Amino acid sequence: MLEAVKKFVEPGVFQSPEGVSRLWTPWRLVPAAALMAWAGAGSLAQRFATTRITLRQWRPKQSLGRTYQGWIKALVRLSPRLLSLLSVSRIVARGRDPLGLWVALAARQVRLALRQNRCSVDGAWLLKRLGGALQDRYRRRAGKQARGWPHKKNEPPPGAPNIRVATREQVRPAQEPGAKDVAA
Repeated sequence: MLEAVKKFVEPGVFQSPEGVSRLWTPWRLVPAAALMAWAGAGSLAQRFATTRITLRQWRPKQSLGRTYQGWIKALVRLSPRLLSLLSVSRIVARGRDPLGLWVALAARQVRLALRQNRCSVDGAWLLKRLGGALQDRYRRRAGKQARGWPHKKNEPPPGAPNIRVATREQVRPAQEPGAKDVAA
């Protein structure tokens, strides 16, 4: 497992940022996450216990965090950085500019791989997609304003009212009791 991590990410990339627990360094966090995903135990506590035992067997002298909550906290803090670093390493391997990384697309590719069960042992499908998680080179030629919007009324406002004096034929029905509206 650790050899696979070394294969995909160049050395020196996984240096712990400030404020992150030294017990869950990125080099310990990545294999632990993979083991947690592959563990056959039922509950999360059982998976975490199995993962700790396996990591202890691989590296007996390294100290590990003891709680599942601490592991999750470190994973939440480091996941965006780890995903970015893995994506950048794949982008550089393809000979592209790493400044064009699109983190949202990289995260989407990971979700897609998990949803479609494309998590192979070598990770080739996902690594290929992470290497292509670049912003497109589209340049907008015009402003972002929509054409012909907003649709403003072009009708002129109503003018002065046209008042006329009623004729006798119009006055008589209006004066009768129970008369209906008579239009002029």
